[in-house]
Amino acid sequence: MRHLFRNYQPYKYNIHYLLNQLNVNDYEIALEFLPELCECKWGAFKRWIYLKEGDSASIPSDAIVKMAVFFEVDPLEMYNTPPDKSDIAQKYLDYRTKHFPQIEGSQKFA
Repeated sequence: MRHLFRNYQPYKYNIHYLLNQLNVNDYEIALEFLPELCECKWGAFKRWIYLKEGDSASIPSDAIVKMAVFFEVDPLEMYNTPPDKSDIAQKYLDYRTKHFPQIEGSQKFA
């Protein structure tokens, strides 16, 4: 038996899911309205909907915020997998240690 979802990769953003939560009329209107709201062309918006996890392309932050306001969600909820805050803190500490070893302690992540 073939595994249909063997190569399944989730979407990077929750736009598809959030659009599908709308009623049919609002869904159709939103498909026309959101590209205008985000000041992008329809083709770019369509690519945003179907970006996969791991794709290097990303949506500009101002567009993320505008869509979050439209969908009435927190901007982090626009991401299927939000950034790991602990990972960012650790990267900062590693960078600081490597590039500024003469400075002791961390004011930001003490």
